Amino acid sequence: MNKPAAASYRQPMTEEEIQLLHQMAYIAPAKILLLAGFYGFFLWLSFHVHFTALLLLVGLILFSLAYIVYTQFFPNNLLRQDIKNGQKIVVQGQVEEKSEAGQNDSYTLTILNHAFTVSEEDWQSFRKGQMVEIHFAPLSKHLFEVNPIN
Repeated sequence: MNKPAAASYRQPMTEEEIQLLHQMAYIAPAKILLLAGFYGFFLWLSFHVHFTALLLLVGLILFSLAYIVYTQFFPNNLLRQDIKNGQKIVVQGQVEEKSEAGQNDSYTLTILNHAFTVSEEDWQSFRKGQMVEIHFAPLSKHLFEVNPIN
């Protein structure tokens, strides 16, 4: 019996995929920094009420600096590089192995000797030996979709 052909190639990301990476790289960190900044600012403000205007200005400057530092030096650089490149990798092949780690609910499919962490639903829907197609960002390894190949 012949083994089905396997392939790996690049193709442009869709607009939806780029928007998803953009949200992960910029919007989520900004929300976290904003909440932390406001918390710190109002905590500080509660002790220095007569300097309200100055504290507001200083708080906004500190938040801006924190956001710039965070976006330039933290791990989401890979997401931004994937956005800039605009390419994704598509892997087509047989599911070689399925594994799960019960403590942290991690589910893995191995295709073409590459392990991909997938949702429990995807993990349960594919069987060993089944042909699948996986779309993911090359640097951040963010998984976009897993589809069966009939």
